[in-house]
Amino acid sequence: MRRSRGDNISHNLGHGYVYIIASYLSLNYHFKNYSFINRGVAQDKIEDISKRWQKDALSLKPDTLSILAGINNIGSIVNDNGTTDLIKFRDIYIELLNDFKKEMPGSSIIICEPFSLPVDKRMKNWTKRKEVLNETHDILKEISSDLDIQYIELQSVFEEASKLKPYEYWLYDGVHPSPAGHALIAKTWIKEVLNIEL
Repeated sequence: MRRSRGDNISHNLGHGYVYIIASYLSLNYHFKNYSFINRGVAQDKIEDISKRWQKDALSLKPDTLSILAGINNIGSIVNDNGTTDLIKFRDIYIELLNDFKKEMPGSSIIICEPFSLPVDKRMKNWTKRKEVLNETHDILKEISSDLDIQYIELQSVFEEASKLKPYEYWLYDGVHPSPAGHALIAKTWIKEVLNIEL
């Protein structure tokens, strides 16, 4: 979120969960000389990501690729103004990951689960939204299993956290994380990927 592409590494990483993960690893594992790149673009759907996959993923040749995509496709389907159905979403997602695995067979991939909560306008058609969300999760879990890719569940993490504080405390509009929501994603990512409890 709020990411730029200048020379300032702090601005390049945005101010969301990527920044938090990079901050934690840079502080506690400075001896590993990690470098971090954030190429997330707000409102992108999977077909938008595919158009910049070469430049923003393949050409960078990362040791680890972490991807969080799908919520904008879900929103378009729910609002009936999308051109990409879930079958096309799945096919594009698989194509991107296969391209990456072919180009960087030694690199690891992490699929982060898209998430949503019934806040504000997301309360409208919530039953349909949750249905499409669940279908998307099933598709991504199947992809991760078929391609032997790590999958990080986030929907259940936000639902569990919402027992402690209201939905909007974590996702202020039902989709975009608050500071606490970004911290929750980062905490979950670090736990699942690095097996570190924070």
